[in-house]
Amino acid sequence: MIIASIIILFILQLLMFFFIVLLQLKVARFNQLEEKQKRLMREMDTTISTYLIQMQEENNRFIEELTKTPKAPVQPTAHKHTKTPTVDIVESTEVTLPKVQEKPRMVVPKTKAAKAYQQQEVKAPVIKPQTVEEQAVALAAQGLSTEAIAKQLQKGKTEIELLLKFRT
Repeated sequence: MIIASIIILFILQLLMFFFIVLLQLKVARFNQLEEKQKRLMREMDTTISTYLIQMQEENNRFIEELTKTPKAPVQPTAHKHTKTPTVDIVESTEVTLPKVQEKPRMVVPKTKAAKAYQQQEVKAPVIKPQTVEEQAVALAAQGLSTEAIAKQLQKGKTEIELLLKFRT
């Protein structure tokens, strides 16, 4: 009896060690996964911050370029069909100015510019393709038979009959 209880205790201890080892492996695997997640987060942070810094540098360069190049204010002109002599063009290219004077830039509010661009958009009429049902109804209104409509639309005669019968 004592030997049996010792054997049972020994087996239970072996099982406990086995379960402890399994739990230790799971904890180690979880810790590795956690470290991997932290590393990936750091990499993502550095990548995003690098990208944002590059974007900021590009924006700053772009703003510098915009401030360096003087722009004349845009004035709307009507389309005139007048010919300018070519002699004037040649003379104007030969003349050089001793000093380049910057003209003040006109700043247009974003909302006004956006509205101007929206007004410039020419919307082409959207042509909605007809569905098979609409085509069948149109052909039936022209007086074609269901067989002729089926041939033209490459559908079955029964299908066309049902379309015409149950159209909504």
